[in-house]
Amino acid sequence: MGGQLSGFRKKTESITAAKLVHETESGALFQINVADNAATDITLPAITAGNVGITYGFSLGTANSGALRIVTSTISDTTGDVFVGSLLNMTSAASGTGAAGVMAVVPGGDDNAIVLDENLLNAAVQVGSYIECTAFSYSADGHSKWMVNGYIINDTATGTGAALFADRDA
Repeated sequence: MGGQLSGFRKKTESITAAKLVHETESGALFQINVADNAATDITLPAITAGNVGITYGFSLGTANSGALRIVTSTISDTTGDVFVGSLLNMTSAASGTGAAGVMAVVPGGDDNAIVLDENLLNAAVQVGSYIECTAFSYSADGHSKWMVNGYIINDTATGTGAALFADRDA
């Protein structure tokens, strides 16, 4: 038996300004190319009972030091969508005084933003970093959850990644 898969391609799109991601774009890979260090939000759709499983990939294509964020559409501390999972924070000793290494960074219980700022202490996200977000669970009474995974390239050897996740309503 033999077979061949042909014609399958992942949808790709370059993001250059604020964007509301739609459910119909599930499976897409977005390259983030926001210029001029503009503060910009890329907003995920609200998780519903009917859209659990939608997935998006994000790759940083242009460095940004202006509060570039991937955010959930809701921020309530009791019922808002939040991030769970982890991002690998890969550091390099080349531009710092510490040792190179890889550590997992886990969001807090109410974190609803991923901050992609190349100059932010303990974030320092560099071009080539990759994040995947999947609507993992829905709750009408509590937090619905976005599973996040991927890696952050961080050129600050002492950067812990502690600033990668944030609670916007804190």
